[in-house]
Amino acid sequence: MTKNLKPRILYVYPRSSTFIRRDLEALSKDFRIHHQQFDRGGKWMLPFSLVLQLLWLVRHRMAGARDVVGHFAGYHTVLPVLLGFRTHIIIAGNDSCSFPGIGHGSFRKPLLGKAIGFSLRRAATILPVHASLARFTNDYSDLGPREQGFLHFVDGIRAAVIPIPYGFDAQTWSCGVEGGSRQGVLCVAAGAGFGGRAFLVKGLDILSAAAAGMPDVPFTLVGVDTPGDYPVRANVKVIGRVTPQQLRELMASSSIYCQASVAEGFPNGLCEAMLMGCLPVVSNVTSMPEIVGANGRVIARRDPALLRQAIAGLLALPAEEQEPMRQRARESIASRFPAALRTDRLVAVIKASMGMGKAEAHKTHPPAA
Repeated sequence: MTKNLKPRILYVYPRSSTFIRRDLEALSKDFRIHHQQFDRGGKWMLPFSLVLQLLWLVRHRMAGARDVVGHFAGYHTVLPVLLGFRTHIIIAGNDSCSFPGIGHGSFRKPLLGKAIGFSLRRAATILPVHASLARFTNDYSDLGPREQGFLHFVDGIRAAVIPIPYGFDAQTWSCGVEGGSRQGVLCVAAGAGFGGRAFLVKGLDILSAAAAGMPDVPFTLVGVDTPGDYPVRANVKVIGRVTPQQLRELMASSSIYCQASVAEGFPNGLCEAMLMGCLPVVSNVTSMPEIVGANGRVIARRDPALLRQAIAGLLALPAEEQEPMRQRARESIASRFPAALRTDRLVAVIKASMGMGKAEAHKTHPPAA
């Protein structure tokens, strides 16, 4: 290797998303990074996707690549571990749970669950976006088993588990934090078609019920699929996909951000809304209570009445209490989850596996099975 040439890594993922593109951009400063999207269609495309990935991996192996980062665990992480790559698997939510009642979670599918187990047992490191994804208790809903987390579903894991949360650029999410007119409740629910799986996962059913009981409060759902399929309600505005700037404007003009999800990893929308000064109302699920802390409300159970009560309680606070809370919400995200910190931790883990340094110390080792 040329002395000044950056080390080569591979990065694989099922489908592209904003947080994956952020990782790729950030890691490219320290590595020559080659990436591949695995999913190419429906289930019938799986053999074709595996063959394409095999050829791609072999070609890069011959070119000197030894480390693979896999975002989510799944079919796309099987070949990297099988071929002996040092594989660092980012657990991001769906790959840590099973909610058969709403058709959500990788572990509800036997074959996919086996693929995840095979990958995690042979991974070099496991990098959940929050520590709770290793093990958590589902007390919020009855839509899945009570015990959740990849350590619950997969035994025999030997790799170090190093939680590395997503990170956020506080400068990007900064307009309208102070002053300005704010009203109503905002929820980002990307890809949620009315009555579908994402609709239920994101808690839009109970949010809609809460909105029906608060006719004087405006609600905005953004990022949904086919907005025209949603019932027409005087106080509910339904919007499809928007640009980042449009999303910032919606957050800057909203009083409350609501995430009443049944399952989450480390929700980007919640953190971005808090950076924009929204007061959060979230469900008692995985990372969200820690993200919110004392800067909002957490509902204990999947109940529209509890959600309505939490929203009403925040809206009833006088302005002199709301404004400091908004500032604290912003500062709590900016200080705990800066983008640079995630990048530094990922780089440290990968370089440590290459023998170029030591991984950061915030890690846990799962007990031997």
